[in-house]
Amino acid sequence: MDTLTDKLNRQGYSARVYSTDGWQAVARRIAEQYTRGQKTIVVVIGHSLGADATFQIANALNAQNIPIELIVTFDATNPQPVPKNVLHFVNFYQNNGFGKKVSPAADFKGEQCRSDGRFQPVTHDDREIASSSRAGHAKDRGHRRQGSRQ
Repeated sequence: MDTLTDKLNRQGYSARVYSTDGWQAVARRIAEQYTRGQKTIVVVIGHSLGADATFQIANALNAQNIPIELIVTFDATNPQPVPKNVLHFVNFYQNNGFGKKVSPAADFKGEQCRSDGRFQPVTHDDREIASSSRAGHAKDRGHRRQGSRQ
């Protein structure tokens, strides 16, 4: 994730890395900015336990009606349903016991995409390849992104 963060920052994005137990600080920071009128585009990316934390962030922000443009998870181990405040959700997982398939909540109206890893040989520890390809896609959409990620 550090490599992805460096790439995003070099391309003009504001990306940060947080520990998996720091999800409350991430949610609080985004909420404080939002209430101050800084309604930036929020993207949250996480791997393994960090992917699990993306759902906790999304749920905390959902309770405050704060939208998340994109969540990307890699091998979430204990995923929760994707809440309605998430506009786009991408789930990469290995169908080998590490990652899990993620389902949307009943009120989820966004777009969801998932891959069980058959598209390329990626192991649970080799997520930089897939991360870099998603980062390029986000930039191609022409948006400046504030990336709060796990």
